[in-house]
Amino acid sequence: MRAHGNDRLFEGNAQSFRIVTYLEPKELGPLPDGERERWFGLNLTRASLRGLSKYPWLETDESVDPEKPKFSTYDYPPDVEYFEWVWEGAQPSKSLVAEIMDTADDIAYATHDFEDGVWSGMVPLFDLVQADESAVRDVHRKVTEKDTATEDEVRKALAKLFDKAFEAGRFTQNELAWTRRPFERSRQNIMYLKRLSAAMIGMFIDAVVDGDEFHAPEPGSETKLMLNVLTGIAWVWMIERSDLRTRQFGQRRIVERLFDGYLKDPQMLPRQQELRDLKREYPEEDKRFVHTLRLVCDHIAGMTDHYALKAYDEMYRGKSPFEIRYAY
Repeated sequence: MRAHGNDRLFEGNAQSFRIVTYLEPKELGPLPDGERERWFGLNLTRASLRGLSKYPWLETDESVDPEKPKFSTYDYPPDVEYFEWVWEGAQPSKSLVAEIMDTADDIAYATHDFEDGVWSGMVPLFDLVQADESAVRDVHRKVTEKDTATEDEVRKALAKLFDKAFEAGRFTQNELAWTRRPFERSRQNIMYLKRLSAAMIGMFIDAVVDGDEFHAPEPGSETKLMLNVLTGIAWVWMIERSDLRTRQFGQRRIVERLFDGYLKDPQMLPRQQELRDLKREYPEEDKRFVHTLRLVCDHIAGMTDHYALKAYDEMYRGKSPFEIRYAY
């Protein structure tokens, strides 16, 4: 998008907003002018859409950090129109529901990535539980991208994370033997791992909920540091692995080439009716270009991994979607 669309970006939160307010074909209705119709996506309430807005500002807003761009809505007419409806009469701001959802995301992703990493053998649980110096240094390096904690503070947070989780999961000393050696996928160890993950989730929920009040973990707090430590573990031993980075590089190339191909020949897109509508509404190609960009982006963003590989094979290798069989 950036290369083709005058610095327009792809942003996951903004794409999600676009899906639920436009792309999901659940409800079609008239606009207030009575002359046009548009898709209303899932036709959600203002309250629901405000709850989805982790970054309640437009792509062009001053709140957007050019280094780490995050925003809830693209600078695209149909999306801006819906954004203005969502916040009509109110100053856009992160709602309590959005705060809860954001924290729930952090907890869920951190704990389940950790669980997947241990199960796959990528995350060395035995080194982390024993606060191995090399492991602590690696985690600290990643944590300092978000936090000013010292290496000693990270070491203590790591120890406290496991101590509290083992206590919350009611592990006996005999039951902790599996954490002191490389993970083996026995049924019992898998049970222990799931129990540990569930205990971590419960521990974090207890830390942010006081009675019937929710308190998001503040930067610099013990809870926030433990979450950053857990997230850092996944980054160090899973996301930054050389073999995974190689695969991710290849996946990015596939997405880029699919984008280039569809943009070069939009007639390959399945959504031909929308292309015809664009040609009718914007006869001049230069005015139609930005809308075609968004159409291509929508199509690729909605692909599964398998579908993207299939489309790539058809586009660049001339493969048939069907296996040709000959009968003799």
